[in-house]
Amino acid sequence: MRHRKLGKKFNRNTSSRKALLIGLMKSLIEHGKISTTLPKAKFLRPEIEKIITMSRIDTLSTRRLLISRIGDKLLVSKLIEQIGPMFVGRNGGYTRILKMVPRSGDVSKMAEISFVEDLKKAEKSEVIKDVKVKEVKTKVIAKAEPKPKAKVVKKEKVEVTK
Repeated sequence: MRHRKLGKKFNRNTSSRKALLIGLMKSLIEHGKISTTLPKAKFLRPEIEKIITMSRIDTLSTRRLLISRIGDKLLVSKLIEQIGPMFVGRNGGYTRILKMVPRSGDVSKMAEISFVEDLKKAEKSEVIKDVKVKEVKTKVIAKAEPKPKAKVVKKEKVEVTK
């Protein structure tokens, strides 16, 4: 019995599961969306969310951690320079899983996992590459601040005099 045993095994040993996870992460980072079976997409989602959360901060230590987990310096630089800044104002939920038509050969449940924000739009739009994450956070907070109350008071006085 598998009581209190978490996670799927996918009929693989530990090293094969790790290799599968790393391969899925590399493909998702490179292409922005991938189609795979539903259990594999659900297996990938929490791990890639942790990776994206780490990539929002560009420091040497996070870069080294990401290289040790993913194993590809080019993909880590893409992750830190393009994908990380897309999700700076977001606390989680960086990916979505869309169910697709079952595979015709073995009728297994298929799904498409992709980032919530589109990578192609992010490359074309303004992505701040030279600015550190701390400065980006202050800009996001500055945009979220409410309008000054002095202007609202003047508008109310004008409405009262009419």
